[in-house]
Amino acid sequence: MADLMQDAGIMCLKPCADPDSAYESIPASGFELTMSEAGAGSHGKRRPQPGLPPPRVQMLETVLDELAEPISVIDADYRVNYMNRAARELFSHNTDFLGLSLCHQISHRRSTPCSGVDHPCPVTRVRETGCSVRVLHEHYDGQGAKRVVEIIASPLRGRDEDFCGIIESQRDVTARERANEKIKRYAVELERSNRLKDLFIDIMRHDLLSPAGVIRSAAALGLRDETDALKREDLDMIHRSSQRMIELIQNASALAKLESEGQLPLEPTDIEAMIMAAARDLGPDAEEKGIRLTITGGFAGSVPANPLLASVFSNLIGNAVKYSPENSEILIAIAREDRGCRISVTDRGEGIPDPAKEKIFTRFTRLHKGVVKGTGLGLAIAKRIVELHEGRVWVEDAPGGGSVFLVQLACA
Repeated sequence: MADLMQDAGIMCLKPCADPDSAYESIPASGFELTMSEAGAGSHGKRRPQPGLPPPRVQMLETVLDELAEPISVIDADYRVNYMNRAARELFSHNTDFLGLSLCHQISHRRSTPCSGVDHPCPVTRVRETGCSVRVLHEHYDGQGAKRVVEIIASPLRGRDEDFCGIIESQRDVTARERANEKIKRYAVELERSNRLKDLFIDIMRHDLLSPAGVIRSAAALGLRDETDALKREDLDMIHRSSQRMIELIQNASALAKLESEGQLPLEPTDIEAMIMAAARDLGPDAEEKGIRLTITGGFAGSVPANPLLASVFSNLIGNAVKYSPENSEILIAIAREDRGCRISVTDRGEGIPDPAKEKIFTRFTRLHKGVVKGTGLGLAIAKRIVELHEGRVWVEDAPGGGSVFLVQLACA
């Protein structure tokens, strides 16, 4: 734009002795013209001339007036020599507009040029660097409203390549900058919340887990030596409650750690062997209820996985054992898909109502709060682990009654 203006004969100006003609020209190229000679008066307003300006100047003025962004020409002494229509309209409601000539008076309502890191002056920056610059400024519009604008300023030079001023465009970025400020404040608050969460997790893990372990151990010792039935019942309740407290603390700590993890280290894993090991570990619990664990299908290959994935299958199979009726069957199926594998665990329990199918994967949600033990965190932990494997876990109704929990994973 600066080259175009200079080529058209609109160039940088300097003061002259004639008070009626504010500036004399320092031609940048073939035309001996100033902004005033080109038909522009104070701040680019037209005024009568004895002759018409060259067609190229008329064309340039027309082009600049059609631009939506405010354009200004400012000389080396901070005087505004030209404004296009958008710039004039921006400040048109300023009652002192006609009495102002310096850029910092018009846009900043101050008597001295801008300075400092927060408000770098485009004229000074361009003069020092000799090239175009981009800066953020706070401007006042004609109605006195403060706006954040992005200014792009380019140098204007005279015939001898001396710096004469700048041509600048400005774009209102108030909404963007306010949004950025909100994001920054939110990031600070989020960081503070994360620190508090980490502190709470440390308190749970160290300061609560130890006394809970002491209570459980004391209750276990009491059960070993106590013979009175009523006292044994009380001690057993204390032992079970302290055990549940320990599991809750451990699970809550594990979930908090998983939620803060961005990713897990994965390595090729025999997923079929992992599932069979989980089923084997839960075999004694199933035998106590007369439940058969049946594994069908298979997966010849590896899946990128972390050892934590084993706890997902232990949780799903363990839940199936807890909630299935005695002398029933739990079917564990492993199947290959186009881009991975699908594992399903089918039980013959009461099933899960549709409104609760997603809710059960949230923290502290338990549908059956009777004699079945649990903390309400197992499925939330399982979901997070599967998500860290870029997989999916969900539940469906089993044909004939019960539930089917499904896990979908990608192949290596």
